[in-house]
Amino acid sequence: MGTIPTLTPAARATRALSVILCTRNRADALARCLQRLPTSALAAADGELILVDNGSSDETPALLRRCAEAAACPVSVVTEPRAGLSRARNAGVREAAGQTLVFTDDDCYLGDGYVRTARTVFDEAGFSYCGGRILLYDCSHVRYGLREQTAFEHIPPFSFIPPGQFQGANLVVHRRVFAKIGLFDPRLGAGTPFRCGDLDLVARASRAGFAGAHVPELVVYHHHGRAGEDIRALDAANDYACGAYYAKFLRNGELSYLRGWLAEGLLSRKDLRVTLPKVVREVKGALHFVRTTEAARVETE
Repeated sequence: MGTIPTLTPAARATRALSVILCTRNRADALARCLQRLPTSALAAADGELILVDNGSSDETPALLRRCAEAAACPVSVVTEPRAGLSRARNAGVREAAGQTLVFTDDDCYLGDGYVRTARTVFDEAGFSYCGGRILLYDCSHVRYGLREQTAFEHIPPFSFIPPGQFQGANLVVHRRVFAKIGLFDPRLGAGTPFRCGDLDLVARASRAGFAGAHVPELVVYHHHGRAGEDIRALDAANDYACGAYYAKFLRNGELSYLRGWLAEGLLSRKDLRVTLPKVVREVKGALHFVRTTEAARVETE
């Protein structure tokens, strides 16, 4: 089944909060993101910023250096030359000194009060990971990938985590989760055929006995700039990834993921003209994941 990297036992939290931002060859979006990072609020919250360059060949390295020189909070710039968002995030987690780890994307902006909320979100909260609202930054852009729920929601341990419930654009995880379940699975995530590394991490946390939550006060604005054709391609890629997600947990004997898959797909009461192509893409993704992981297992034997 492959090996998931672990958090080094020597890693210890010496700060309250780490914001981890990974990027690859998106200098224009990154520049806007870096300008809006609340580094003064991070400094006041005993926080730091971890910037991970995932092998960029554009102006990204220079932008990251300038940010590190000018920021009001401590900044670490990390290079992970191997392509893959999960590998980049793992490099960020290994570098981070925060007790609480915040993940966001290079086309997102943290909302007012985000750092203050994240700093204390796990204090006597009864949960160890959470997401929040993801809102559209530019209303002229296509409405996609949003999470607009305004009510708090507690996610009990051992829950089935449906696709879309948590996204890496707005994800907060306590260090104890990584200490128990390991890091992001490098077989998954952007840069692989299966864009579900964040979803997989949260699901593994749930299966390991951690409770989660949706915290609406944690707001991120998504400046994606995509058009309709881009969204259709992204939708298809996400369906393919969901198949890998379901297959991974089914191979581990988690039958709740079969029930969840059916409920999200063929039993969802949605128009079959929409649902059936989606399920076909998911099945193709599941078979691809099983074939590639089985081939990797055989090669190591």
